Amino acid sequence: MRYDEERRYDEPESWDGYDDEPPPQVAAFAAAGIGAVVLVVAGLIGLPAAGLVRNALPALGAMLGGALLVWAIGFAVILRRFGALANIGTLLLLFAAGGLVVLQIQGTEQRKRLKEDFRTLAELRISPEGKFEAPKGAETRGPMSRLTIAYFRELEATGRDYADKIATFAIDRMVDAGAVLHEPELIGDCTRYEPAKALSDAKRDRAQAALRSFTAGLRASELPGSMSDEIVNSMQVQRSEERLGRAADLEKRMIDEAIAMCRVLHLRHWQARNQQYLFTSPVDVTNYNNHLRRLKQLGYQADQMRAEDMAQMRRGQEMIARSIGSIG
Repeated sequence: MRYDEERRYDEPESWDGYDDEPPPQVAAFAAAGIGAVVLVVAGLIGLPAAGLVRNALPALGAMLGGALLVWAIGFAVILRRFGALANIGTLLLLFAAGGLVVLQIQGTEQRKRLKEDFRTLAELRISPEGKFEAPKGAETRGPMSRLTIAYFRELEATGRDYADKIATFAIDRMVDAGAVLHEPELIGDCTRYEPAKALSDAKRDRAQAALRSFTAGLRASELPGSMSDEIVNSMQVQRSEERLGRAADLEKRMIDEAIAMCRVLHLRHWQARNQQYLFTSPVDVTNYNNHLRRLKQLGYQADQMRAEDMAQMRRGQEMIARSIGSIG
């Protein structure tokens, strides 16, 4: 018998159809695994390039469509040789891979947006005079940037409104003897300065309300873990409210000293030499100088408090920057 006519029982027959035994089912999942790797790489590169990282639904749709395409190619090449269970399993595997890519990209994008949004807290600047300066483009960074900007603009407006209203009392002109000669009403009725103290209370209440609203917004934010609490703690809210109250008390005490100076001047035991008062009464000059000295001391305390608050703010910003850096 010729060799080509022989058939050995252990010699495998070639196949090109469905009649022979298929390869092990693990081959189907191995092929799907290769397809999943291709899908993951394509998604990680393609979704950001296509601008689909900010919206989960379009990104998920793109990845599921890509998974179906990869499965269809695999089915045409090899998967059609396996049973229905293997085909369904490999399709679900590819769908899962696509979904995981979307979750990964969305998580990364969310962390990136959070870091960019809260970076405004660490980058804003306030001058000793209370002028607020936001980082360029901060309002487009996200909701917390807008909350931060709104808060500090409210503080700036509060200080500006107070300055404008207190200026109408012209308390600072009282120390100018020449001005008092031309504007005797400055010392005509010293009770005219009493309402100025209410301005300090109004400024304090407005600033405290803005602070509470701001911290409530921070606590309601979507920062991970305890980060929002860390940021609020860095602001020392209770201490800040107390210091706002102390600042208002200092301002009112300064007004009280100015009123006391007005009453001394109201006695008219003085003459004007340019801007200087020349008192004719030793008692009056002593009283006037004592009140003026206390007024300057209170002003120094107010300036010192503002400097301390600025230093505390810088320390808080440094803590916020470290907290933001901890976001993955």
